[in-house]
Amino acid sequence: MVNITPSVIESMDNLTYRYNSGNQLKTVTDAGTTDGFKQGSGDYLYDANGNMTVDPNKGLSDIKYNYMNLPHSITKGSKKIGYVYDATGRKLANKLSGKTKYYLGSFVYTDDKLEYMICSEGLLNINGSTTNYEFHLKDHLGNTRVAVNETNDITQTINYYPFGLTFAQSGSSTNKYLYNGKELQEETGFIDYGARMYTPELGRWFNIDPLAEQYLSQSTYHFSGNNPLKYVDNNGKDYAIYFSEKKDDKGNVTYTATIKATYYVKTGDDDAKKSAEAATGFWNDMTGQYTYTVGKGDDAKTYDVEFNLNVVEVDDPIGQGNIDKAPYDREGKLIKEGSSNSYSVVEEDYTSAKGGAGSGVIKVEKPNMLDKTGPHEIGHTLGIDHSDGLMHEGINGSPFWTVYEWDIRDIFINRPAAKAKQYLYGDIPKAKKIGKVRKKK
Repeated sequence: MVNITPSVIESMDNLTYRYNSGNQLKTVTDAGTTDGFKQGSGDYLYDANGNMTVDPNKGLSDIKYNYMNLPHSITKGSKKIGYVYDATGRKLANKLSGKTKYYLGSFVYTDDKLEYMICSEGLLNINGSTTNYEFHLKDHLGNTRVAVNETNDITQTINYYPFGLTFAQSGSSTNKYLYNGKELQEETGFIDYGARMYTPELGRWFNIDPLAEQYLSQSTYHFSGNNPLKYVDNNGKDYAIYFSEKKDDKGNVTYTATIKATYYVKTGDDDAKKSAEAATGFWNDMTGQYTYTVGKGDDAKTYDVEFNLNVVEVDDPIGQGNIDKAPYDREGKLIKEGSSNSYSVVEEDYTSAKGGAGSGVIKVEKPNMLDKTGPHEIGHTLGIDHSDGLMHEGINGSPFWTVYEWDIRDIFINRPAAKAKQYLYGDIPKAKKIGKVRKKK
């Protein structure tokens, strides 16, 4: 990383990472300038769950966690920083020196005073009886680049290094929703993604992925597939495709494309769990039935397509997906149900359809909980648009349960009409065009 001024180009962060026997960061040394990463003295330490408890470079001597592996107490010198969460892990309060910041839906208070409201396009700043809208202009990764007030004055400009460290920031705005639109924790420099805290100067999380056991080929601490220019870390939401290449002792290479997603059901809801497990099981049974070929001739690679869809019980399925979002209007009402894959069974005639998958929230009518409705709606959360067979819009698809090659291809294309976001990881094939899908005979 370099620091550029009108007269000099110098190495700002020339970092050397050293690890423990696994993938836990032990020390970082900097051969560059004192800008950016601030080197301290000592090793990073962790608890038995892999959560960092000491950060010597930030001067954090003691970080304690709750049972959800979320930090609830941080000691920095003589200062104590505290966090309060609800049962789903949603942050409710941030206790700072001499004041407390409260998060109540889209409303954010400092002590007993309403400070601002989070809106879909920015913030509504509140100072007593005076209000002022601040509109945030963002790039393709959701990074706030420019903030403009309601009189068209620019109140903030921000630039970023690839992994989120800011530079050349100016303006009078106090907005902290910057990189990926997540809140910067000014007292520590961490970025709060909801499920975890992130260190932008290092490009690493400081605790493990809550869904790490589902992604064994990935480091539990790395950020956005180590490609932050293209991807936003999705905290296990929506769906992801993992490309892998394995060579055996004889030099033969096998290629695999694994489609992964998690569907949350409410703890104790037996109907939802039964329906979700049947629906995900339908797709998991498609493993090994299709191939995906990218490239031509000697450069072609043919991937076996696998499915790894999981069902997880949580107390608040929708809240699990919204844990790092703020989808509320001015009155604090939920605007949308988020992009998590929550799954529920509802009573008959809740809508004109037998099921729905709006923004990843699947609802299936009880009489149809074990028919094709569940697999159909999961198809939408995997990026598949309406077509024929299983994905026919209605009950007249023919043949009724058939999944076609173009349906699987939709998963790799991620069509604009589909109700899902796609993330790619691993040895991603380099190709100018989407490959071909073939059903094995």
